Amino acid sequence: MSNQDCPCTCGDERRSRFSFAIDSRDKRQGQPDLRLLLLSWYDSQADNLVSGHRCSVIVRLRRPRGLVNSAGFDYQSWLLQQGYSAVGSVRSLEQDCVSSSGFGARLGRLRSSIQGSINAADMTNNGILVALSVGSKRQLTDQWDNLVRLGIVHLVVISGLHIGLVAALCTWLGSGLSRLLLLQGQLQVGRWLPSVLGFLGAGYYSLLAGFSLPSQRALIAVAVVM
Repeated sequence: MSNQDCPCTCGDERRSRFSFAIDSRDKRQGQPDLRLLLLSWYDSQADNLVSGHRCSVIVRLRRPRGLVNSAGFDYQSWLLQQGYSAVGSVRSLEQDCVSSSGFGARLGRLRSSIQGSINAADMTNNGILVALSVGSKRQLTDQWDNLVRLGIVHLVVISGLHIGLVAALCTWLGSGLSRLLLLQGQLQVGRWLPSVLGFLGAGYYSLLAGFSLPSQRALIAVAVVM
């Protein structure tokens, strides 16, 4: 595989595990139609992976599969729902990763930057702040179990509540700006500004949070209301 976007997701002491989006421009005729891979990398070089970079790697792949256990978690179904075409491991890096200029790559770097800034602050509830900021719940370890036990997981999973609050805040800020514009005689701009800012704020937050299905539904509702 060559020239791919590789947003990092999680890892442990032995490996790094990340999603690997294949660049359609590098597909050759006769190759399988692979789009998104879930890869593991057992190498210290994986610590330098940055979301939004393009890498050329040699990988070993296998079809998504899981244990056939009706009482357990359906891992294969989850992989397919997330859009993964295959899973595998990185054998070697062909060339150094370089920064990509696409919109998704820039968004990935922004999300990584926000997450890094929160973690650098060394606060008690970094995991919760990261979950509410960029929608990543991987830092919620023991806290996740406590949230499940209390039945308040929905408070940290970005959905309609959070996007609605962001839309309301942006609309309120837009109302303040529109009053200033109305005082200056800008009637048309002042009339539409609150709704436009509310929708744009909700859309930006949805993208930052990963644009999951609940976020998409909430954004449609915000668009209807606006």
